[in-house]
Amino acid sequence: MDAATLAIVQGDVVEAVTACEQAARLSEAGQDHARLSHALQYLGLIRIFTEQLGEAGCLLSASLRYADAADAVWERSWALLLMSVLATSRWDFSLAGDLARQAEAALGHGGDPEARAFIRVLLGFAGLGMEDAAGAAEHVTEALRQFSTLGGLWGLSITTVLAAFVLRALGRHRGAAGLLGVAEALREAAGTTLPPFVEAWLDDTLTELTTALGPAVLHSARMHGRALPRAAALAYTLRQLAPDAGDVERRP
Repeated sequence: MDAATLAIVQGDVVEAVTACEQAARLSEAGQDHARLSHALQYLGLIRIFTEQLGEAGCLLSASLRYADAADAVWERSWALLLMSVLATSRWDFSLAGDLARQAEAALGHGGDPEARAFIRVLLGFAGLGMEDAAGAAEHVTEALRQFSTLGGLWGLSITTVLAAFVLRALGRHRGAAGLLGVAEALREAAGTTLPPFVEAWLDDTLTELTTALGPAVLHSARMHGRALPRAAALAYTLRQLAPDAGDVERRP
């Protein structure tokens, strides 16, 4: 994760906007369409985090146009990926899935491994939004494996919270609570925030888990997840996602 992205996910919007707007001006002046596409992507991501979704759409569409003009594969794939994030923010899961698959196709056989991992996350959100929890679990499992090799804490944290949403959809409330604890610990270690649409999903999940488990059991399961060392937490999460896992607090 580069400095601009880190500033965005850590909530330092002023610093991120200043840096990205300056980069956009310099790139436009120099007619560097690939760099301009890149800068516009950051500005679009900032608008997603600040819930200015109309502006985000305009910025990301422009980013895609400049990427195509420059024949820039990396920028095109990330523009499509972030457009998928925007569609997910709007709860348009069919479009989100289509855009994620277009981003994957743009990468070809090689490409950016971080982008590939985030594409799995987006396909997981899309599947879950279209009530395909089992399919979402497969995407989430692959994303976890990819992020574990990359070492990206924010990627791992958002994938783990998605895993909790998947378990909730499968009716495995105790397992979901444990994964929320894992995700909280990862997010705190990374010092990052969640996009607003994920926060909304999280609030809804916590409400359901409180009703299903009761406050005491929910707290106990979350604390168990939070206390796991990182390697054990990843193994625990993968076991919870296994098709034959029951709704129990499966310890390492």
